[in-house]
Amino acid sequence: MNIKTVSIVIATIMLASLTLLLLTPMIATGNTSNNTYTTPLLAGQYYEIGYVETWTESSDNSLILHVKYKITDLEWYLTEVHLAVATSLDNIPKTKTGNPIPGLFPYKAEELWTQSYEITINLTEMFELTCPTDDTTLYIAAHAVVAKVRRVRKHSADRDCLGTRYKVYK
Repeated sequence: MNIKTVSIVIATIMLASLTLLLLTPMIATGNTSNNTYTTPLLAGQYYEIGYVETWTESSDNSLILHVKYKITDLEWYLTEVHLAVATSLDNIPKTKTGNPIPGLFPYKAEELWTQSYEITINLTEMFELTCPTDDTTLYIAAHAVVAKVRRVRKHSADRDCLGTRYKVYK
């Protein structure tokens, strides 16, 4: 898909347990040579721990969208991902006040413990997009629940033991 003809906007929502849920749109940066868009993956709205990358490809007369969640900080793990794709912001599940509802996003994976996860969507079946030059704007809302793992040293009477603790960010 030609990056010049299709705009993809990604809204990443990474929230700490005590923060308010806000939809913060972020325009993804594009690379026209390899048809990818990337935006930071944030934990607790402040900690950049990776990225969300999108790209399209043609396969068997279909246009396929790839959305990849990638953690680059080795202390963090994806535990859930939620994704919505629409041709209008009005079609992203949200409350009456405009806050997104990740639990209603149609694409999801739960009970994960990984640092990378990819979702593929057939845009030909979903939106009847058949040509990489279709002049269509896609809105992508990507949400993830992440956990931070820290190794701690526990002391016992006769030896040191290594254990782990983790904190979940939504």
